[in-house]
Amino acid sequence: HLVAMLGTAGDVKELEGKEGNLDQSSQVQCVVDLYGPTDFSTMGGSHSEPNSPESRLIGGPVTENKDKVQRASPITYISKNCPPFLILHGDKDKVVAYDQSVVFLEALKKAGIDATLITVKEGGHGGPGFTTGENEKQIELFFEKHLKNTAPDKKQPEGSTRITNQPTTAVALGETAPDFELPRLDSCLKGNSPNNTLETVKLSSFRGKQPVVVLFSSFT
Repeated sequence: HLVAMLGTAGDVKELEGKEGNLDQSSQVQCVVDLYGPTDFSTMGGSHSEPNSPESRLIGGPVTENKDKVQRASPITYISKNCPPFLILHGDKDKVVAYDQSVVFLEALKKAGIDATLITVKEGGHGGPGFTTGENEKQIELFFEKHLKNTAPDKKQPEGSTRITNQPTTAVALGETAPDFELPRLDSCLKGNSPNNTLETVKLSSFRGKQPVVVLFSSFT
């Protein structure tokens, strides 16, 4: 919900608040939305109860606060200025209905936005179907295309709905992770690297170990 909200409402001034770096844009370059609610007014069922997550978020029952419901729904702010979206949702999701993403996709495309929905067949609200090698690769290509723009020879689907199968067993992230080059910090921190030039180490050497990566913006 929050990433979808940031994607559609990043240029809405009345949502900026009065703190932070108000001279900087809150718009993002692209969004990967995993089975999030997009329109509180159409969720129905237990979501309309006074103690539902949606009601607690807006500070009152969904059914009695239509204005707040509209303001808290990402679909409200869709415009031609939205960034590209990649949405993944399971068609058997019992927490957030699959239709939330279907309707959201249609609204994005109607506004002329590059949007794709990957449907995880038999998938629920999360689970191993979202971490298959195929789906992780699609997310990687999506980020490469819109953040790095360095994958012209790799096909990333646009403006479509794709269906992937739920796997029978879970896939460990470390087993399918591709190689990346990461900053090697130890030499720089010890002062052994001339001119603070970062060395690199490949992620493949950490496969299966789920490493923690700490990023520094600069060295002084």
